Amino acid sequence: MVTVQESMQLDREDWCWLAGLFEGEGTAGNYPASDKRRGRVTRLRIVMTLAQKERAMLDEARRITGVGSVHYQKNWEGFMWVCASRAARVTLTKIYPYLRSPRRKLQVAHALVTDERVRTEAKTAQKLHLQMVGRLRNITTGRFNAKVS
Repeated sequence: MVTVQESMQLDREDWCWLAGLFEGEGTAGNYPASDKRRGRVTRLRIVMTLAQKERAMLDEARRITGVGSVHYQKNWEGFMWVCASRAARVTLTKIYPYLRSPRRKLQVAHALVTDERVRTEAKTAQKLHLQMVGRLRNITTGRFNAKVS
């Protein structure tokens, strides 16, 4: 199996093959990820999928990239390779230059831009949360500076 870092070093031919497979049988987007303990959607995550009736090509995609997993889909009696989060970002970024279809290029670009925006907003929200916790801690302990104009 190849790690995400090692997958960056794959041959151009492998990335071209994967891009072709993605153009014909793949999709990418940002989908809700739920917190199973809380039973609600907590964030969006980037996901890349490939679908085939036969498993062999999907196993090859998994072998080449070293990421994702292959699942059987009962509803249409085929297989799906699913790759999410950082692994999906790396893989989509690597295949983007080899895509020919404007529709697929737009789909990948939209998924990557949305993912970057969501991650940036999450970091900003976390910073704001920590600032608010600090302010509340100061208020409850009586250590705050009230500015009077």
